[in-house]
Amino acid sequence: MKIIDLTNKQAKAFLLKEKSYAYFDLPPYFRFSVILNKVSKKLSGKKLSDFFNSRKKPYNFEGVNYTLLGNKNGKYDWRPLQLIHPAIYVSLVNTICGKNNWKLIVGRFTEFEKNNYVECKSLPRVSTDNKSDVATQVSAWWRDIEKNSVIASLDFDYAFHTDITNCYGSIYTHSIPWALHTKPGAKKNRSGALVGNIIDKHLTYMSYGQTNGIPQGSVLMDFIAEMVLGYADEILTEKLKNAGLKKSAFRILRYRDDYRIFSNRPELIDDICKYLTETLIELGMKINTNKSVFSDQIVTSSIKEDKRYWLENGKKGTSIPERIQLVHSLAMKYPNSGTLISELSKIQKELFVSKKIKSDVMITISYVVDIAYRNPRSYALSMAIVSKLLESTTAKIKKEVAKKIHVKFSKVPNTGMLDIWLQRALVHSSYEIENKENICKLVNGENVSLWESGWLKASMSNLIREVDIFDQEEYATLEPTIDAKEVQLFGY
Repeated sequence: MKIIDLTNKQAKAFLLKEKSYAYFDLPPYFRFSVILNKVSKKLSGKKLSDFFNSRKKPYNFEGVNYTLLGNKNGKYDWRPLQLIHPAIYVSLVNTICGKNNWKLIVGRFTEFEKNNYVECKSLPRVSTDNKSDVATQVSAWWRDIEKNSVIASLDFDYAFHTDITNCYGSIYTHSIPWALHTKPGAKKNRSGALVGNIIDKHLTYMSYGQTNGIPQGSVLMDFIAEMVLGYADEILTEKLKNAGLKKSAFRILRYRDDYRIFSNRPELIDDICKYLTETLIELGMKINTNKSVFSDQIVTSSIKEDKRYWLENGKKGTSIPERIQLVHSLAMKYPNSGTLISELSKIQKELFVSKKIKSDVMITISYVVDIAYRNPRSYALSMAIVSKLLESTTAKIKKEVAKKIHVKFSKVPNTGMLDIWLQRALVHSSYEIENKENICKLVNGENVSLWESGWLKASMSNLIREVDIFDQEEYATLEPTIDAKEVQLFGY
């Protein structure tokens, strides 16, 4: 079910879920439901500005959101994952899910969906079965993109795949009111009454007044990104119509910032790319030329290279150590790929129900650690596998391995997510590491705050400071070995 199929009250409940607030991997002892619920009650029937401390405004403060700098490639590329300030997050949810505002927003998305020139397949989804909302969204990729891409081969001979460079970091926040109210309408009415302007203001609140870029890591921000990208689809469609391009001559699929264009004429694809480039430039974005691929083999190109590679090579190993070596080869050839995560997930599931691994333990750990070192997306699963492999070793070896992992990763910048999961893997162990991440310091009992709240009145700032997002009872019940349910996207 798509988010726009919900009522405003259902949408609010969905967006205030813990996994909607932060859908990236965190250990189970970090809980955000309590703080979101308490802030929601505090803000009930009130505006965020009612809690401003005198004339102080959030956009005058740095560090309003808590940012985890996630390394992307094991070197110097990184992306920020943000835990949005709870007061701003809840206020933004309240704004979007207000009865009249929600009606307007759903109306705009209904207009976007009528656009048959660009087919959007990436609106946030709500699970209607026992799968998590995140798993439901991931499943939609195969059903709506890869599957439809293969089917497109029946009608077309050529395909072009591309995406937007640093999409979330490039979104111009003023384009949100343009998307919801049209550009002329938004420029004519700059008052705080328009929901688009209120969303825009909230985004500047959390980013030191900047108007370029929105946070990554929450369903709410995915939804806001879709507002801008749906508007981009409208602009592109208008350009295609004005150019006299016949809809029957091409097909365009979009999954968030990923575009797939199909046609029987390569020159037509070039024309569409030109109009797409112009559209994105108008909104402060641009095509990622490094990830743009033209192909005359639609079926083959519709399935990602990492998946095709694994279909050809992945069944050669039988034992866990052999399979991990094969996965290591996959990780080196296609770093941070979806297939890598899928295969590590399968291995972790099997290890979880198997007896202790006693042979080739250290060499297998070495392979897994090297996978994590070069594939930051695999941190959680890699540490889960390492924790299971260490079950058969002595306390001394566990301590030595933990120290070596810590030292190895200290050479890599922006490894906050690794610190979090290494700390989880060391639960109840005798080895302690020095944690630089504030969220890790909470586990160590240090008195730190994740969010800058100096702009809030004491009644709200004290509430946020006093709610403990670290669940000590949950932490105390955990075993050193990371449970499958902690890291498995699709459940065990």
